[in-house]
Amino acid sequence: MEDVQLRKTVSSAFELSGFTLRRDAQNLLVEQLRPIEAREREEWLDKLTDYVQKQSLISSVIEKEHIETAIQKCLRKGLDETETIFNVINTFNVPRFTFNIETKKFRQVCNTSPQQLFAPPRAKAFLFRDRYMVTRYTILHQRTARHELFTPTIMGTDRDNSNRKFKLRPVEFLLSSSGRLNEVIVLGLLTQLREGRYFLEDPSGIVQLDMAYYGNANTFGGPSIVSLKASTKLMQHEKGNEDAMIVFLADVWLDHFKVMEKLRQLFQGYSEFPPVAFVLMGNFLSSQHGSFHSSLLKTHLRALADLILQFPEIVDKSKFVLIPGPTDPASPNILPRPSIPRHITSEFLDKIPGAVFGSNPCRLQYCTQEIVVLREDMVTKMCRNTIHFPEAGEIADHFTKTILCQAHLAPLPLAVCPIYWAHDTAMQLYPLPDLVVVADQFNAFTASYMDCIVTNPVR
Repeated sequence: MEDVQLRKTVSSAFELSGFTLRRDAQNLLVEQLRPIEAREREEWLDKLTDYVQKQSLISSVIEKEHIETAIQKCLRKGLDETETIFNVINTFNVPRFTFNIETKKFRQVCNTSPQQLFAPPRAKAFLFRDRYMVTRYTILHQRTARHELFTPTIMGTDRDNSNRKFKLRPVEFLLSSSGRLNEVIVLGLLTQLREGRYFLEDPSGIVQLDMAYYGNANTFGGPSIVSLKASTKLMQHEKGNEDAMIVFLADVWLDHFKVMEKLRQLFQGYSEFPPVAFVLMGNFLSSQHGSFHSSLLKTHLRALADLILQFPEIVDKSKFVLIPGPTDPASPNILPRPSIPRHITSEFLDKIPGAVFGSNPCRLQYCTQEIVVLREDMVTKMCRNTIHFPEAGEIADHFTKTILCQAHLAPLPLAVCPIYWAHDTAMQLYPLPDLVVVADQFNAFTASYMDCIVTNPVR
């Protein structure tokens, strides 16, 4: 009699959620709920229906395997498999998304062909299309349109100068107007199609500019399907470890005795309270050594591993992430730069199994925090190639606003900063991460813009 009542309770609970139980699925639920007290069964049924609804179901009929999966998730404690506390995402594993103008949605590009650094010529065409026109323009247009200056006026509010609103116009609006227009705001790409003449370009058209009066004018990546920024479990872990830290070091010259001694002092200081990770950025040798460069680097990496092994607490509790610099082997001066080859790092990885040799740039995820790390003299390159050098303000602030507003780590021509055509999307900063670490020859700085911190660590 009790089993009959329990079957009715189980069936009605799932019917209220729009599901129909198979006989074997119902038998499994009755068998699992029978030992539980009656007052707790309703709570367990609510949990099970919630987990069933989160599964990718193709019909409303619930099979036995759906119930088994829901029970496993109910009994699981702690973090899910994809909710990693610390994760390193190589540049070449960053998911690629493109914007569909017709549906006005971002969709993931599924590339079944094997990845290659030197992509076919059509990849270069896609680079310019996505970077400068369709996807990039749409990203920047959406971000700009959400600014308070361009949002529609709320009914009933006063239209004074402090609440003045504007409207973004496309280039075709300028081309279709025969009269003089005042206070028109256009978002576009500044291009130099002819020597000494600048044009404003967007997907709708192109218009020449008169510069005579101008003055000082990710799907982040990782194993999780959803963004971990909203993970309550990781957020709780993060709040419970407010003293956790990640140490960033750049130009770690392993062939300098003084550098190795300073590393020993650093590890000694952190031995009692190891950080989450040590992020070591190249160059890892102070100078070029020709054909002996790789073998010499392998020797010094072995010495670094021996030094780390002297501090067991750090080995057990800290991750080591090593990111190559401009002169580290074995890739040309093109971004993104692959990780240091395995034949050089094998002995280090054998001794420090938890170490990761990342790409340059590299993405790090700590709990809900998203971090992008780049080892490149980008500030220097941008200052050298700027059209109009700013006369006021700090260079660090201008650099921060430029890369964040452009949503790109290297907003420079390909002739100045070469980029693999097929991997330009990995250089994008959209959505904005929480932290961008740019190791540069420029003076150390930390700046913040649009809730994103950009820092150049002390070198």
